[in-house]
Amino acid sequence: MSLLDRTRTHDHASGVERARARAGEATGIVMALLTGLWTAAISWLAIALPVLLVWAASAQTTATWGQATRLATQGWLLLHHVAVDVPGGRVSVVPLGLSLVPLGLCWLAGRRMGTAADDAGGVASLLTPLAGFAAGYALPVLVAGLVAHGDGVGPAAWQALPAGLLVALLGAAPAALRAAGVPVLPALAELVRLPSTWRRAARPGALAAALVLLVAALLVLVAVVVGHDRVLTLHRALDAGVVGGGLLALAQAALLPDLVGWAVGFVAGPGFALGAGTSVTTGGSSLGLLPLVPVLGAVPPSGALPSVLVVLPLLPVLAGAVAGWLVARRPDDVPGEDGGRTTTTVLLEALAAAVVAVVLLTALVLLSGGGAGPGALRTVGASAWRVALVLAGEVGAGAVVAAWITRRRQHA
Repeated sequence: MSLLDRTRTHDHASGVERARARAGEATGIVMALLTGLWTAAISWLAIALPVLLVWAASAQTTATWGQATRLATQGWLLLHHVAVDVPGGRVSVVPLGLSLVPLGLCWLAGRRMGTAADDAGGVASLLTPLAGFAAGYALPVLVAGLVAHGDGVGPAAWQALPAGLLVALLGAAPAALRAAGVPVLPALAELVRLPSTWRRAARPGALAAALVLLVAALLVLVAVVVGHDRVLTLHRALDAGVVGGGLLALAQAALLPDLVGWAVGFVAGPGFALGAGTSVTTGGSSLGLLPLVPVLGAVPPSGALPSVLVVLPLLPVLAGAVAGWLVARRPDDVPGEDGGRTTTTVLLEALAAAVVAVVLLTALVLLSGGGAGPGALRTVGASAWRVALVLAGEVGAGAVVAAWITRRRQHA
């Protein structure tokens, strides 16, 4: 065989390999799109079937099958943080517990994609499947946002596409990275080129946020136990039946993360609201007519609260102090890093840890609040910007002071 023939044979083989690679990539994109569509469909069914079951089991309902389906679709969109406009107001408060349904299904799909990428031998091969999956998932969300309108109620359609893409990626991307054997947080930090100061501050800051959340969760638990009589009375008053009562209890359990977000505002100091002109702070509670949601019976009634609660804002300061102590105790000389940290560097890292904690806590406060309907219910939850400002002072002061004191003791 001549050199020219060999060259032609090699070029032909290379062309065949490239064609197969392109065909494989196209097939992968199509499969990812279909996976996204299928995941969105299962997610919708997980919400729609219980709603339709209650509709079918209720003898008093006058709603049609189409209206029940539209209501289920609007609720599904709400779980993706797509607000629903109602006459005279907007509903944007999301039962955060139920938001785990679409996120969890996306997580499972991402894990399968990550396993396939690991077998194929590369994290880079995740980019195309993840993009295809997100597009496939977001398409039904967009369609639902455009068609789920009626009786003066409808979703904010412009939010549907970005919400669908964001939920799909938030659920699938971390799972795919983990399944492919890639540490999620270091990979994301490397992707955004996060400075080393912020990387070192991430864990102490996350721990400080977790401590505040733990206090908030304990407060919610105590409030539910103390107010369980009111909660049960409201639950019985609704007379939802066996099926409806079970689903009502499930929906209220899904609201518990929201209550924890409101409790963060309570612990920080600004408190939270259950309607315009209302407030619940450590100094006292001032409420109007509440939505007929039984779990809200756990909220302290109007009046003064125990004076011991005024010390609660000190707890975020202590959480910041723990973060600052951890930052200061970190060795100055770490293999592979520049050693010899100065006191100024330590204090800056403590401030960075405080910022991490405040961002995480504010994100929960922001997600747990919003509008719950027309009129006074347009304001429910804690004010995210007020909580952020107060927490910045509390956690930041605790972190800086603890880091400075620990540093002084180390060099005494």
